Amino acid sequence: MSPRRMIYRQRDWQGLAIIGLALGLIPVVTWLTWPASSATFSLMLVALAVAVYLGGPGTSVVVTPDAVVIRNFFRSWRVARSLVIPRDPHHDELDTSLPIKGYPSVDIAAFHTTFNHQPMREGPWWLVEALQQVGALPDDGLHVRRIRWLNVALALGIIAAFAWAHPN
Repeated sequence: MSPRRMIYRQRDWQGLAIIGLALGLIPVVTWLTWPASSATFSLMLVALAVAVYLGGPGTSVVVTPDAVVIRNFFRSWRVARSLVIPRDPHHDELDTSLPIKGYPSVDIAAFHTTFNHQPMREGPWWLVEALQQVGALPDDGLHVRRIRWLNVALALGIIAAFAWAHPN
């Protein structure tokens, strides 16, 4: 029996370590800088953790029987399985885009490292395996692009918080 869906989340350990370190330092920074600038430093650490999350672990690929859903930093794509062009990772294992019939390819951010945006080799291989393991069903043949409004709101919140903390 094939799985109903498979999910790939970016697992760049550098990004996860930065998030953990930033969130773990908030109580220490608050205690060391109380009350003078604890809010500013804590805000900077939270902003760092949120920014790294949005660019790293917040990205994913989901393969379902009728679609491939790609969640990048600010955009999300839902591509019908019938539009996905199968690729061969043996040919170019560092190509992290998803070719789509009749549309431009979609770059998959989950297949890149958080900081230097280098391709991770296991990503394209995972996609080929997931497309084979999750049985395809008839689909609607649609290609839908959406904005990830929560991520946009978080990014704008970080900018607004910095503007509030540094009014100069």
